[in-house]
Amino acid sequence: MFAALKALEGGRPLGPEKLPRAGREVLLPVVAKGYPSVWIGEGGTVYLVDTEAAGVAPAFDGPAQYLEALAIELETEPWPPEPERLQWHHISVAGLVGAAIAEALYAPPFPPASGAHGAAWLREHLHIVEQDVPGFFVGTRVTTTDADEAVAALEAALATNLEVRWSGPQRRPRAGQRPVLSFTFALGRNAPDREAAVWGEPGDYRIASRSVGDPWPFR
Repeated sequence: MFAALKALEGGRPLGPEKLPRAGREVLLPVVAKGYPSVWIGEGGTVYLVDTEAAGVAPAFDGPAQYLEALAIELETEPWPPEPERLQWHHISVAGLVGAAIAEALYAPPFPPASGAHGAAWLREHLHIVEQDVPGFFVGTRVTTTDADEAVAALEAALATNLEVRWSGPQRRPRAGQRPVLSFTFALGRNAPDREAAVWGEPGDYRIASRSVGDPWPFR
């Protein structure tokens, strides 16, 4: 068993005394490559591990839920490169508001990716995922390829008065259009705040973001 952990210490076998624990339970890496952050316990619970800061926290009830959540995440990864891949809007909310956003978007629950530490709602080209893992991430992520759905999700998220972030395909507004929605959000202590704005109307929404004080990045 521990031979599979050689990669964690430069090819030397790693004994159980050096493995992270959840209570008395010794954890094993889900992928033994580099120093992984995803580990599994004897009972099947999947944990996130950060030995330098956040520690150990349960994240998924079992491997099946973890793999379903991973599949959702991988679907929205930027690969293959443009223009072959779908254009995803990414919205992040600093709170557990998935149910409210799902209700606004008529998205049904997705039990395979839901459990004690997270929940998911899905339909084609729309993902709403909550994660409640203190020390790592507590919040809601929404990904969609539809600009109308992105705007509806932004409106529902901003109504909660929590911090909301957006990234996605930048679209130039049409001549004469004025913003119908705008907000700012922080990216971290060493990054400038960003401003996002929405122009247009249903069926023709245009969304863009910029660093506060910079010009809009339109071509």
